[in-house]
Amino acid sequence: MRSPDSIRVLLQLRSHKEDLEGRRLSAIIEKLKLAQSELANVSTELNCITSGRSTEIQCTSPNIRHQEIEIYSNSLWKKAAGHSAEIERLRQAYAQQMWVYLSVRRDRETMATLEKQRTDALDAERNSREQKQNDDLFLARIVANSDAFVR
Repeated sequence: MRSPDSIRVLLQLRSHKEDLEGRRLSAIIEKLKLAQSELANVSTELNCITSGRSTEIQCTSPNIRHQEIEIYSNSLWKKAAGHSAEIERLRQAYAQQMWVYLSVRRDRETMATLEKQRTDALDAERNSREQKQNDDLFLARIVANSDAFVR
């Protein structure tokens, strides 16, 4: 059986590891939110370009402007694809980190439960010894009083 101090140290380490994994999980969530926000911005800009193209098609516009918009639009589509890929990668990282975090948390909770059970058992044993000592003292006093009474 491990000493109480080593169990407490192990419990502290597991608690620290749970906190660390929780911070990693939070960082992934923040990156995911940022990537989703950037994708939304790019998508909005692409929608504006698409609607602008519709009006340009109806009227005659210089070919150079049309080519510039086409190049810019293509770069935005590439950005959108990159953001989508990053979001998917972050979602996978999130799922993996959530599994790690929950595993570490479960380990810490298990150790905490075992430590509480051990502490409760030690307290029960100590209380039992104290009760036995009190009973022995009580019996000793009764015997001493009965000896004094008999004399």
